[in-house]
Amino acid sequence: MVKEKLMSLKGIGVILLGALGMMMIMLLIDINFYNDTSYTKGELNKIIFWAFIKGLVFSVGVNIAKNYFSKLKDR
Repeated sequence: MVKEKLMSLKGIGVILLGALGMMMIMLLIDINFYNDTSYTKGELNKIIFWAFIKGLVFSVGVNIAKNYFSKLKDR
């Protein structure tokens, strides 16, 4: 039971770490895409929030694909 919880926490940690890494990339892309030099605090918070959400979705997708293909490989 403890091992299952630790594996679950490890998986969540990997997903969050991937999300933070992707967030940085998405943030740079979004800031360059908007191409505005005078960001308000609200606009910057919105850009950061959506960059994190995009990174989280991407990270979860990669993790699901990794698990799926590892199950196919084990057959």
